[in-house]
Amino acid sequence: MKNKYNYSEKFTLEDVRWARKEYLSSFSDQSFTDYIRREKIKRVKNIQTPLFGFEDSLFSDFSIHPKDMNFEIIFMENTTQLNEYFDLLEITSSQLIEQSIPGRSVKIMVKETTTDTVFGFIRLGSPMINCKPRNTILNTTDYTANPGLKTFNDRSYLGQIIVPAQPAGFNYAGGKLLSLICASHEVREYFNKKYGIDVVLFETTSLYGSIKSASQYDGLKPYVKKGGQTESSFMPSLQKSIYFPLRDWFEEKLGEPLLDPSIPSSRKMKIQRRMESIIMNVLKDNGKDEEAKEWTNSLKEITERMTTQKNYYYSTMGFDNSLDYIMGRDKELKKGQNWDKFYMKNMIEWWRNKATNRYEKLLADGRVRHKLEVWTDKEIQKNVDIVR
Repeated sequence: MKNKYNYSEKFTLEDVRWARKEYLSSFSDQSFTDYIRREKIKRVKNIQTPLFGFEDSLFSDFSIHPKDMNFEIIFMENTTQLNEYFDLLEITSSQLIEQSIPGRSVKIMVKETTTDTVFGFIRLGSPMINCKPRNTILNTTDYTANPGLKTFNDRSYLGQIIVPAQPAGFNYAGGKLLSLICASHEVREYFNKKYGIDVVLFETTSLYGSIKSASQYDGLKPYVKKGGQTESSFMPSLQKSIYFPLRDWFEEKLGEPLLDPSIPSSRKMKIQRRMESIIMNVLKDNGKDEEAKEWTNSLKEITERMTTQKNYYYSTMGFDNSLDYIMGRDKELKKGQNWDKFYMKNMIEWWRNKATNRYEKLLADGRVRHKLEVWTDKEIQKNVDIVR
């Protein structure tokens, strides 16, 4: 919303000093993982859990050997499927799940058929708007100019969610299986058919790149390769107990909404930005340049403290010249020597060997985990390592 007047006509210096203190109190001594844990617990409380719970739908029989496992993928299409998908995903993932994201979207539930339980979750969508390591592998500085935004979007998709049930992920390297499925011919072909496009590049990023030494995407060559680290910043949202009273206070003083009600997306963060702007403007109007600088530094410190760089991973999905095809350097696609390996049954067998080695080593060491890790469990809320 455009600033139509001097904010100092509505807010005194003491007003914005008080607002600044309230704003910063939301992030006092809070780490990235503290923030995620707090927000996950709040979100789980809003899930309408069935009488007997729905955790039984998740894979939890950890006596099963990988050689005895079989899998099917289910594309989530109707409302009933999607409700189950998001509820189970919310209690499983340490990510803060947003159900509605602009752009293309394919949601997949991966089932282990021997137990008829959910092994993991996948959501594929439109690629990232900008990504330095991807630009590097494409040998470009601006893919929106060449080959053009539409062309690139029609030839790639992003792994937005790749989450195994836990501790299936730990015991069986479940995240690796889901990652392979994302790059399979079967999933690529479904995505192409749904949107009438020609995908030749799968990409994703690790959730906690710079604060975790290993990722579920490591060790997946020739299927998935690492392509460097993204450069990103992350400003968390205010705690609800602070956000709503502070928003109402600003709007009462201002005499109008902080954000035009017709704006549909990212409303909370845009309102936070306007709060920050009002505080900055009033400090400067009152000649408090040093305080304004401290305010900027405080916001920067929060962003840096709450930010983790992410490792970038990609797959050319069995093609020999995906990158050159995307950039228009080649006019025709060429199948690579590993083409057949990208069929799902071959990927599952490749994973099975890896999973067997891991599972048997954990058995020998007495480290197989048996307790289902879900966010509806009070002990899990307190103790689970969310950076996993």
